[in-house]
Amino acid sequence: MKESQLVSIITPCYNAGSVIAETIESVLQQSYQNWEMLICDDCSTDNSVEVIRAYCAKDSRIKLFSTSRNTGTPAEPRNIAIDNAHGFCLAFLDADDIWLPGKLETEIKLMTENGYQMVYSNYEKISWDGKRNGHVIKAPDTATYNDMVKSCVVPACITTMVRRDVVGDIRFKTMPKEDYAFWLRVFRRGFTAYNTKTLQGLYRQTKNSRSANKFKLISGQWKILRNEENIGFFRAMYYMLVFMIKGYLKYIK
Repeated sequence: MKESQLVSIITPCYNAGSVIAETIESVLQQSYQNWEMLICDDCSTDNSVEVIRAYCAKDSRIKLFSTSRNTGTPAEPRNIAIDNAHGFCLAFLDADDIWLPGKLETEIKLMTENGYQMVYSNYEKISWDGKRNGHVIKAPDTATYNDMVKSCVVPACITTMVRRDVVGDIRFKTMPKEDYAFWLRVFRRGFTAYNTKTLQGLYRQTKNSRSANKFKLISGQWKILRNEENIGFFRAMYYMLVFMIKGYLKYIK
């Protein structure tokens, strides 16, 4: 593993003033220190920007960008951050989530020593106030496009790291489940992603989370399979069945 390899951390932000300091601190505490954190604010109306600017003033690796208007989704903020990234790989961290200290080091080591294009890790769900309850989500050991099209088997953003040259010109679209659609397009490039098989992230649950609306999740999944991936009706129905079964096992325990 080469410490000289820069990692670009992509962080969209909207009204995360009460939690983003903890998110940034989890990056500052990483054992691997050669990173840049590109935070793009979506015209927050709280004190998010003030908190971020305070960190920018202390550490030049933290960089603040902004959308020209409130877009209402993480898509454009993520795209702005990606467009300004200089790292050899991209890591994704939303403004309310937390990394454990060895996240970057563990994933970069697995990626570089084996020549992998993409790696990811397991994560734990925590309450909005940061309380841990041991609810660990274990992702499969490996993932391919064929796995992803049935269900988002890898942690969409919180622990995923991918080579920047693999992403290329692929960007997030403004649409339901934009992160899942993005990763499907990346996986179309035909590689296998690998799990470090370690716990590296804490995913903060919110009452108003988009993932809490099951109907929108199912509808968004169907539209992606049919409209974005151009999958036939009956095959898409099969994938939807797999998606719903895995969703039940994953979230409704």
